Parts: sequence; structure tokens; C-alpha cells
Amino acid sequence: MKTRICTMQDFSEIVNLVYLLNSKPENHIIYACKTLQSIESDFEFMLTRGGNKVVGVWHDNELIAVAGAICIDEIERVDIVGPFVSGKFKDLFEKLSIDMIDLIKSYYKGFSLSFNINVKNKNVISLMLTIGSVKEEDERLYMLKRENYKMLPFTDIVQEYNNKYEEVLRILHDEIAHNYYLTSNQLIASVNNDRRVFILTENNELLGYGVLTFTNKTDKEVLIELVGVKSTHRRLGYGRMLFNRLLKEAFVIPTTEKVELVVDDENSKAIKLYESLGFHCRQRGISYTLFG
Repeated sequence: MKTRICTMQDFSEIVNLVYLLNSKPENHIIYACKTLQSIESDFEFMLTRGGNKVVGVWHDNELIAVAGAICIDEIERVDIVGPFVSGKFKDLFEKLSIDMIDLIKSYYKGFSLSFNINVKNKNVISLMLTIGSVKEEDERLYMLKRENYKMLPFTDIVQEYNNKYEEVLRILHDEIAHNYYLTSNQLIASVNNDRRVFILTENNELLGYGVLTFTNKTDKEVLIELVGVKSTHRRLGYGRMLFNRLLKEAFVIPTTEKVELVVDDENSKAIKLYESLGFHCRQRGISYTLFG
């Protein structure tokens, strides 16, 4: 068996293995998408963008295990997409996974590795204990289907982002989401590519923002990636205003069948808001950190 860094020549094998495994709850990694087109998009990004890595294990010229690494330099963190191990080699799951993680760690010395796992993925949860990862928060994935969506009034104080607000958006994002995987630079750079950002302003002051993510233009799912309100203006209904606009913009697209979002398990106030808008819990996840 050989463990090595993957290249675009390995692309088809990687996508096929992840697509086969990630659709099953017992193998599911929340950092990995489930649709074929989204998996292709994500792994092409990891294979072609500098700073990211994909590691694979081969046996007799067959790819039997893979893990991706998305590097966030600004916060010295690497999000791990995987590990995925072929069912034929499930008895070697721990060994193959540790080999891949060790190779990833060698490229990111001093960085923490972040894992986000379906609660039914017992193999990876056991692996986290073996390698000494620290359990972080539990998370829930919430989903709103088109048939359950009811358009609610939204106010003109929520508008699509324009670069007039670039600097204040950077400041607000860094305040609200300083430990988030998406940095302010990445957020601004991705506007109108695979993300749309909506801002809430009063008297020209930026008070909140929301992010819609489209991982692939043909996807039937849209992700509400982030909604944030300035700390001095919370509990005044601004979050609901942002959600009303985000949902309207998501479902105005004819192909959108559902909208998803992720929330910490202990954030009861946010969960209450989501459920009042028609969302229901689709799955639960657990986050772990392996510190460098």
C-alpha cells in the first residue's frame, strides 16, 4: 500500500470513492457534499488551489482511501474532508486514516485539524478518540423544502451587497465570525462567484449580513452559510429580516428544491427561529479538533 498526495490525474477515482461512501450516514462527513457535481467541484478546488491537499492510499493501483485538506491560513486551521475508506478495507480503517492524517499534518505544522462528522459515523468518532482530538460543539443540519416555504414580508433595509460597504463588512465579519472557516478576504473575493451576500443597513450603518452559497449552478440545494447581526443590535428582529430576504432569493430560483443551514446544538434561540420559518432537523453532527 502506498500513501501519497493526489493530483488531478486521480480526480475520477477520488470522486467515485467519495460519492459512493458519503451518501451513507455511517460514512458521512459533513464537510463533504453529497451530490456528484458538488463533490467534483469541491475536490477540483482542493486539487488545484494552492495551499490545499488531497491524500490517497493505493493498493494494487486501486484507490482505497482518501482525505482532503482545505487550508485556512489566516486562522491556522485545516478542515479535513474525510477520511473515506473503501468498504473492502474497513478492517484497516484506523490504520489507513492515521497514515493519511499524518501525511496531512506534515504539510501543516502547527495548524489545527478540524473534523465535522455525522453522529452515525462511528468509525471516525472512534478514530478521533484514538488520535487525541478534542470534541467541540455538536451541530444540526436544518433543511427547508420548497413546499414548506411561505414567503414573508421583507424590508428594503436588506439589500444585496455592494462594494461601498466592503471595509465595514470586513470589520463586522471579523467581529462576528473571527474563528469561522471563511475569512473576510475569502468572503469578499467570492461575492458573485459562488456566494451572494445581503446586507442590512439603517442610516447607512451596516448592522447585519447574510450569505447564500451556491456550490454548483445546477444544484437543487442552496446553503444559508452565515447570518450575523452586530452585537449591539441583536434581539430586535434583524436576524428574521435577513432570513426572509435570503429565503426569498433562494426560492426565486426555479431549480431550488431546498435550503439548508448548520447551527450549534446549544443555540436554542436560533433553532427556535429556524423552526418557526419551517426548517426541520435533517441530521446531527459532531466537531472535533486535533491541535497542532
